Amino acid sequence: MFNRILAKNNFKYEDEETAKEEITKMLSDTDLTVVESRCKAIEMVNPDKSLEVQKSIIAEGYLFLKNEYAISMQLIQYNAYGTMKFAYVVKSITI
Repeated sequence: MFNRILAKNNFKYEDEETAKEEITKMLSDTDLTVVESRCKAIEMVNPDKSLEVQKSIIAEGYLFLKNEYAISMQLIQYNAYGTMKFAYVVKSITI
Protein backbone atom coordinates (compact mmCIF):
# COMPACT_ATOMS: atom_id res chain seq x y z
CA MET A 1 0.00 0.00 0.00
CA PHE A 2 2.74 2.49 0.98
CA ASN A 3 4.77 1.91 -2.19
CA ARG A 4 1.64 2.13 -4.33
CA ILE A 5 0.84 5.54 -2.81
CA LEU A 6 4.40 6.70 -3.49
CA ALA A 7 4.31 5.45 -7.09
CA LYS A 8 1.02 7.23 -7.82
CA ASN A 9 2.43 10.51 -6.53
CA ASN A 10 5.80 10.71 -8.30
CA PHE A 11 6.62 14.14 -9.78
CA LYS A 12 3.61 15.78 -8.05
CA TYR A 13 5.30 17.79 -5.31
CA GLU A 14 7.79 20.66 -5.29
CA ASP A 15 9.62 19.86 -2.04
CA GLU A 16 10.19 17.20 0.59
CA GLU A 17 8.08 18.84 3.31
CA THR A 18 4.97 19.12 1.12
CA ALA A 19 5.41 15.55 -0.13
CA LYS A 20 5.74 14.19 3.42
CA GLU A 21 2.63 16.09 4.59
CA GLU A 22 0.54 14.87 1.67
CA ILE A 23 1.66 11.24 1.93
CA THR A 24 0.94 11.36 5.68
CA LYS A 25 -2.58 12.68 4.95
CA MET A 26 -3.20 9.90 2.41
CA LEU A 27 -2.11 7.23 4.89
CA SER A 28 -4.30 8.80 7.59
CA ASP A 29 -7.30 8.17 5.32
CA THR A 30 -6.61 4.44 5.64
CA ASP A 31 -7.04 2.42 8.84
CA LEU A 32 -3.54 3.40 10.04
CA THR A 33 -3.03 5.84 12.91
CA VAL A 34 -0.41 8.15 11.40
CA VAL A 35 1.09 10.91 13.56
CA GLU A 36 3.61 13.67 12.84
CA SER A 37 6.50 12.62 15.05
CA ARG A 38 8.21 9.82 16.93
CA CYS A 39 7.38 11.48 20.27
CA LYS A 40 3.65 11.60 19.48
CA ALA A 41 3.70 7.97 18.38
CA ILE A 42 5.37 6.84 21.60
CA GLU A 43 2.99 8.95 23.69
CA MET A 44 0.01 7.44 21.88
CA VAL A 45 1.00 3.77 22.28
CA ASN A 46 2.44 4.09 25.79
CA PRO A 47 0.83 7.08 27.57
CA ASP A 48 1.93 6.08 31.07
CA LYS A 49 5.49 5.20 29.93
CA SER A 50 5.34 1.84 31.68
CA LEU A 51 6.14 -0.42 28.72
CA GLU A 52 9.00 -0.82 26.28
CA VAL A 53 8.21 0.66 22.85
CA GLN A 54 9.25 -1.26 19.76
CA LYS A 55 10.11 0.43 16.46
CA SER A 56 9.99 -1.29 13.06
CA ILE A 57 10.42 -0.01 9.53
CA ILE A 58 7.54 -1.71 7.77
CA ALA A 59 7.77 -0.07 4.33
CA GLU A 60 10.36 1.89 2.40
CA GLY A 61 10.38 3.51 -1.03
CA TYR A 62 11.40 6.45 -3.17
CA LEU A 63 9.35 9.42 -4.31
CA PHE A 64 10.50 11.72 -7.10
CA LEU A 65 9.83 15.45 -6.84
CA LYS A 66 8.94 17.81 -9.71
CA ASN A 67 12.55 19.02 -9.85
CA GLU A 68 13.62 15.37 -10.38
CA TYR A 69 15.25 15.07 -6.95
CA ALA A 70 14.32 11.93 -5.06
CA ILE A 71 13.40 11.44 -1.44
CA SER A 72 13.65 8.20 0.47
CA MET A 73 10.53 7.60 2.53
CA GLN A 74 9.95 5.12 5.34
CA LEU A 75 6.80 4.08 7.16
CA ILE A 76 7.81 3.42 10.75
CA GLN A 77 5.59 1.48 13.15
CA TYR A 78 5.69 2.00 16.92
CA ASN A 79 3.97 -0.25 19.42
CA ALA A 80 4.17 -0.86 23.15
CA TYR A 81 5.45 -4.34 23.93
CA GLY A 82 2.60 -6.75 24.62
CA THR A 83 -0.18 -4.47 23.39
CA MET A 84 -2.09 -4.16 20.14
CA LYS A 85 -1.74 -0.36 19.98
CA PHE A 86 0.09 0.86 16.89
CA ALA A 87 1.08 4.31 15.63
CA TYR A 88 2.90 5.13 12.42
CA VAL A 89 5.27 7.90 11.35
CA VAL A 90 6.42 8.82 7.83
CA LYS A 91 10.11 9.68 7.68
CA SER A 92 11.71 11.30 4.63
CA ILE A 93 15.26 12.12 3.55
CA THR A 94 16.25 13.99 0.38
CA ILE A 95 18.73 12.04 -1.70
